[in-house]
Amino acid sequence: MAEVAAASIPPAWEIGKCIWVPIATRINYARKLTNNWEALCKKASELCSKKDVIVVEIERFRLQRTPIQECVNWINEVAEMENKVATLEQEFNVEKKCVWGLCPNIFERIKLGKLVVNMITKIDLLIEKKFENGFLVDSLPARVERRPEPPSTLSSSAHHTLDVVLNKLRDESTQKIGILGMGGVGKTTVLDLLNKSHEAETYFDFVIWVTISNSWSIRKLQNEVGNQLKIKIDANESNDTVASKLLQRLEGKKYLLLLDDVWDEVDLRVVGFPNANQQNGWKVVLTTRKMEVCRKMGTDAEVPVSVLPNEEAWEMFSSEVGHVATL
Repeated sequence: MAEVAAASIPPAWEIGKCIWVPIATRINYARKLTNNWEALCKKASELCSKKDVIVVEIERFRLQRTPIQECVNWINEVAEMENKVATLEQEFNVEKKCVWGLCPNIFERIKLGKLVVNMITKIDLLIEKKFENGFLVDSLPARVERRPEPPSTLSSSAHHTLDVVLNKLRDESTQKIGILGMGGVGKTTVLDLLNKSHEAETYFDFVIWVTISNSWSIRKLQNEVGNQLKIKIDANESNDTVASKLLQRLEGKKYLLLLDDVWDEVDLRVVGFPNANQQNGWKVVLTTRKMEVCRKMGTDAEVPVSVLPNEEAWEMFSSEVGHVATL
């Protein structure tokens, strides 16, 4: 019985080892504090350099690309770690003494040494972080192309026309709408109201506004659309190449294309727009002075804008030139 009891008692050296290992570890925290601190500073500098390279790359492509959320979180963690190292440096530089300041406070050095070792481990993990598919993705275009605020004295006629246009937009069978009327009757005002409408911001992924006018060209139109979609277009690229870029970005998106002041047919397919249909859900609204343009563009509905009453016409004129004329 005594032999069984003796066998169940671990040898003294094993007991001593269990006691000594944690003690030795704590002593090493204090004994190697200076060397570990130097290693920490070196790794912190390496981490900072890696972060700086990534931040410079993000800023370089700021207009075309955006960092993934994983990268943003990593940058924030690095910044937090830099603050912790700075705080720890203040503690390291303070000589904490005991016995009336004649010798180092061993317990404080153990505590500080453990913090340094743990921080080295965390910094190593941040340094080793890899973004397998890169840390930048193409920026999403703005949902709505922002334009100057319309005058506060908008005519009731413009709001009425807007309601008509919105009703036609809600019709799934209507892909293209023409706002038709002579110059100065408020077609662009209606388009501006549509651009800022609740339906435009909620129903579509984004809204593209392009002013065509008499001097338009395929490349000019492509450049304007590319700018809104945050697509980089090189001057030496062919129109077909740019059209492919636009088509790739727009494919599968539900968007509203606003074409202001159209004077002649614009072949949207050549520019890089996919064909509008009920399946893809994107739609076109254009303003023009000519019914012939609506026919060439294949509009499904036309909304006429009549000449404004005298009072409303004067309000619109005043909002454009200011109250500088006297009656």
